[in-house]
Amino acid sequence: MTTVYLTRADSSPFTVPSGVSSIAVTVVGAGAGGNGGTYHDTGYGGCGGGAGSIATATIATSPGSTITFVVGAGGAKGAGVHTAHPVYGNGGGAGGQSQFGATTANGGTAVDGCIKSWPVYYYGLDGTNGPLAGGSGAAHGDGTYYGAGGTGYGAGGGGGDGQNDGAGDGYDGGLGADGIIMLVYTAAVAPVASFTHSADGTPAPLTVNFTDTSTNTPTSWNWDWDDGTAHGTTQNPSHNFTTVGTFTVTLVASNAGGSDDYSHDIVTTAAPLANFIAWERFIHNQTAFQAKVRFYDKSTFSTTKINAYQWWFGDQQTFTTNFAVSTSQLLLADADDFFSVDDRVCLTTSASDLPNGLLTTVVYWVKAVTSTYLTVSLTQGGAAVTFSDNGTGTHKVEHGSNERNPVAIYRNVASDATYTIALKVTDVAASPVTDTETKTAYIRHRTALP
Repeated sequence: MTTVYLTRADSSPFTVPSGVSSIAVTVVGAGAGGNGGTYHDTGYGGCGGGAGSIATATIATSPGSTITFVVGAGGAKGAGVHTAHPVYGNGGGAGGQSQFGATTANGGTAVDGCIKSWPVYYYGLDGTNGPLAGGSGAAHGDGTYYGAGGTGYGAGGGGGDGQNDGAGDGYDGGLGADGIIMLVYTAAVAPVASFTHSADGTPAPLTVNFTDTSTNTPTSWNWDWDDGTAHGTTQNPSHNFTTVGTFTVTLVASNAGGSDDYSHDIVTTAAPLANFIAWERFIHNQTAFQAKVRFYDKSTFSTTKINAYQWWFGDQQTFTTNFAVSTSQLLLADADDFFSVDDRVCLTTSASDLPNGLLTTVVYWVKAVTSTYLTVSLTQGGAAVTFSDNGTGTHKVEHGSNERNPVAIYRNVASDATYTIALKVTDVAASPVTDTETKTAYIRHRTALP
């Protein structure tokens, strides 16, 4: 907080400082001068001058604007005289009016005269104290038995001594004190702009939430999204980036003290697009009891590379009985007709109770297989997956792979079949994004050549 005193020595107008939006104003008028003393017989002292008035206000301001002001001058001193009865001294001058903008305070009123009574009739009377403490106050009257000047800004002058000054006249009174203008204000400090945001680095369109963390209490915000759209003006906005790229978002935070800006890049990516082809799509039973199909990844990306693949080859077999926690077996009739040790397999489910420990997002190795069950592990030859509960429901197991361009082996079929193939790809973005391509009945398997 800053306090400024404007005196008669200061030049009008007052320029409002940067960062100041309001000012508490105190205006004090000047004090009147004291009366002079009169001489008659032993003399009569003069009266003290009256104090100026005070006015206060709080005004709204704009930094850099100007406000005119006047500081009133103290009233002139009254002259001592030699007079006959009735004995009144010459009155002091009235105090000057003070004004700051529309806030005005009148000066003190001069007293025409006064009569002192026995036994101190020759003493001058004191001036009235001013309405605001501070300053040097008003002057005292002349002579030995003068009246004291009032204290504070806008005080009245003291009365003059009524004793003979050697010329047969009383002594002069004192000058009134000048007025004053006191200004109190607090200058706002310019913000230091900053912000945080929710995660980026994922595919467009992407909505990002922004949080203003600027200091020094900004009162307005301007957000430039760097994408050609209209600027934001709220404190904590959200913005939807609809295209792929790097966008330098800039926040300008402002208050009465000034402005500051902060910029940070927001990155949006392009999602991978899964796709594949097969060679060949039409197969038939072979004398070796199996047919091979080579799949080729044709997925695309434009920002971040693909680093994970998961294939489902569509030759699903259904198992519906309980999973056995004690043996880690997937109970499946004729399991050895479809799977062999070290085959890669994936799991799918049409129920919500797939047992804990078996995930649809993992490609497993076949550890053991018989005519009644299948056991899987996470790695080739690794330990069997341990189930955390006994599961029921309808579940499926099929061949799969996590290679980029895998080979699928299909066992001979008793009747013509089709296989639905699915590929899920995952990119290497900070927040990985996946895409899945499914082609229904993509591979046709016949029992024999047509």
